[in-house]
Amino acid sequence: MKILVVGRGAVGGYFGGRLQDAGCDVTFLVRKHTPTLSIQSVHGDLELPIQTLVKGEAAAPFDLVILSTKAYHLDQAIEDLRPYVSEKTMILPLLNGVHHISRLKEAFPHVLGGACFIESTVNLDGQIVQTSQRHDIVLGELDGTLSERVRSVYEVFSQAPFKTTLSEDIQTTMWNKYIFITGLSGITTLMDSAMGPILESPYGEELASQLFHELQLVAEAEGYSVFPAEKNIGIARAMGYKMKASMLRDMEKKLPIEADHLQGQFLKLAEKHQLSVPLLKVIYNRLKVYQMNV
Repeated sequence: MKILVVGRGAVGGYFGGRLQDAGCDVTFLVRKHTPTLSIQSVHGDLELPIQTLVKGEAAAPFDLVILSTKAYHLDQAIEDLRPYVSEKTMILPLLNGVHHISRLKEAFPHVLGGACFIESTVNLDGQIVQTSQRHDIVLGELDGTLSERVRSVYEVFSQAPFKTTLSEDIQTTMWNKYIFITGLSGITTLMDSAMGPILESPYGEELASQLFHELQLVAEAEGYSVFPAEKNIGIARAMGYKMKASMLRDMEKKLPIEADHLQGQFLKLAEKHQLSVPLLKVIYNRLKVYQMNV
């Protein structure tokens, strides 16, 4: 299976590097050629030469595309991908949220559902730094079937040392992640802190629970049976005292953020269902002020 990974950032670079090191045929679609990939990880460091394809270069279509760009780069990524996608190419998105799925289905014939669970970033030296015990991918057909094509992806991914799960309900998995990452990024950016101190502060756990509950109500109104707020608090606590959302790390670096794709989309759905989400509104406004000042 020929695999194209869009970019070599914190998510695509990590999983693509692990797949290549396991013997898979991996190419990275990049802006400029980079000869090596370096990963510093709690699961073992890795440095290896990589095969890159500069956007616009000619190449035969790939069997699978792993897409893990930021939401604000999605439209450009779709255009960059078109020359390398055939009628048989599978697209596996590992983006945050769920609203990218409809956009991808408009552009490509074979879109899978996917979610990844990992804490990783790119440091100033261009190395991928991965710090969480979880380095998981969950994938499946959007209609819940266990098709031959999705099984083939699972079999390839199973060669790599990260955990791969094949799901018959990937959309619920994606919604659970959507809630978690929106809540985690929301509360840590609001408090400008890792999760540990927030949960130890006088009202931190109460406020985090309120936020997760607001998000849960929206998801349920959309028809999904998702984790209760208490479970999300437990997941956040288990990830470690110093755990920060990637959005907070991006804000610390004065980088763009996915406020509209995460919190903004939840607010639109809350308005559609006439739900009260006061804390989510506070967080979204805080993020929009950040965007105005960067």
